[in-house]
Order: sequence, then structure tokens, then C-alpha cells
Amino acid sequence: MYPVGLSPHYRDVIAAVVYLRELGCAQVSVVGGSIGGGATAVAATMAPEGTIDRVVLLAATPINGIEAVKGAKLFVTTEGDNLKGITRQYERATGPKKLVVLKGSAHAQHIFKTSQSVPLMDAIIAFLRD
Repeated sequence: MYPVGLSPHYRDVIAAVVYLRELGCAQVSVVGGSIGGGATAVAATMAPEGTIDRVVLLAATPINGIEAVKGAKLFVTTEGDNLKGITRQYERATGPKKLVVLKGSAHAQHIFKTSQSVPLMDAIIAFLRD
């Protein structure tokens, strides 16, 4: 599980979101992969309601308290990555939510270097447009 008490990475995510809101962005979505996905998920539990609209968790490190992640959630992983852990996180998360499982075993941002790059990008864009 993501070491919430040991790592301040989620604070960077929240600071970036607050900055974008201060600039006038009406909607803010965050994307995080691997441990950055864990930080993104934690940020979405800690940020005030309505601060983060959508969360893309790209093979995110599982966190305690996934149920508290606010906003719409897209969970993405590959068949050969941490499918069991990501599926457990997805099942525990509240809606709205979606799970995308791609072919292969690439992890997080490395999926973009594979033949699954286009399906990955299509899934993220479709989710952000909904």
C-alpha cells in the first residue's frame, strides 16, 4: 500500500491542482502512474470536495482508503502487471468509476511505449471527455 504517512508526494499534486484553480481552470483532472498514481489517489482523498474532478490511476500503487477518493475514477493496468491489486482497488472504490485492462505486462507510463499506446490514450481521452 502507498505509504501515506511516510511520503509527502500527494501534497505536490494538491498544490498543482490549487494553482490551476487559482489560474481560473474550471475543471481539473489528475493523472498519475505507479507511485505517482498512489500520490494522485491520496491527493484525491485529501483535497476538498470539488477540487479534483477526475482521476486517472495508471497502474497506481494501491492505497489505504481508496473509498475516499473523490471524483470520477479511471483505473488502468495491463494483464501482466498488478492486475489483482488494481482490481481490488477498483472494487473498493466508489463510483463513478471505470476499469480498463490492456494486453501485455507493461507498467504505468511504460504502456505508452507498447502497442497498447493508442488504446490507452483513447481510454484516457474518452474518460476525460465524459
